[in-house]
Amino acid sequence: MEDPSVQIALLVIVAVGATWLAGRLRVPSILFLMAIGLIVGPGFDLVDPDALFGEALTPAVSLAVGIILFEGGLSLRFREIEGQQRVIWLLVSVGVVLTWMVGTAAAIAFTDLSVGGSFLLGSILVVSGPTVVGPILRSVRPERSVASILKWESIFIDGVGAMVAVLTFDVVLVGFAGESALSIAFEVFLFIVVGVAVGSLVALLAIVALRRHWVPEYLLSLFGIAAALVA
Repeated sequence: MEDPSVQIALLVIVAVGATWLAGRLRVPSILFLMAIGLIVGPGFDLVDPDALFGEALTPAVSLAVGIILFEGGLSLRFREIEGQQRVIWLLVSVGVVLTWMVGTAAAIAFTDLSVGGSFLLGSILVVSGPTVVGPILRSVRPERSVASILKWESIFIDGVGAMVAVLTFDVVLVGFAGESALSIAFEVFLFIVVGVAVGSLVALLAIVALRRHWVPEYLLSLFGIAAALVA
């Protein structure tokens, strides 16, 4: 299948179809989306993301993840987790470390990966994310307090997990690139500081623009997406 327009149309059709089928069967849509992705991708080679999007694939995925987290963050309400803040903190701190170590140990025990590769795989497995937890919560429908904790954890864990994965990847490559661990730590710290500063500035400007009604109502959604992409 060589025509890019046909491949993109196929992606949209199978994604919508998988989500609809999951809703009808009352199971998390992520299960069907993963299965369909494997079938149309590596399975029958109907869609090749690298060939279809080229060098734009990685930045496109990064921007899409940012929009997903932005949308998820808009749904968070502090009143949902009154008295549960410690639980969420433990999940995104101690929980991350435990998941990382267990995933690394499993990779060392059951795969042929090197120790560095096993640590990297463990850091990747740390991430759950709202795209995974959200459909599960809609299907399982746990108690409101449990659902709120898991929703907050899934959104925060994406950022934390990304940091852990990037840091691990850089540390694994230290021996190849010749960089020191200190320089890598400084780069990660600078990345965090700049990200927080830019995000805070964009959020402040967006709040001012919205409160002063500089943005017309029909552009609010696009304005929000634009602000998220700029940040």
